Amino acid sequence: MAACTFDIPFTQNVNEMIKTIQESILKVENAAFEGNSSSGSFSLPTPLGQIKGTYKITATLAHFAIIEKPMLVPCSLIESKLNGFLNASS
Repeated sequence: MAACTFDIPFTQNVNEMIKTIQESILKVENAAFEGNSSSGSFSLPTPLGQIKGTYKITATLAHFAIIEKPMLVPCSLIESKLNGFLNASS
């Protein structure tokens, strides 16, 4: 079961958006990103532990499922950070 899930709407080109998200995630040391314009997975280290998640893209929504996260990192913070990655591509 996912630790948290959320959908983030987008209007930009999917391929450009995924490229920007990938670049943003991989700027973090020891982060990982694997995927394409329809689905994939990622992991981000934090001082409190690893965040691991998956994504699926539909026509206008990016659906994220966080499958592992530190207990002290709220889902709202993860959603905000991913939303920032999405907005960076617009």
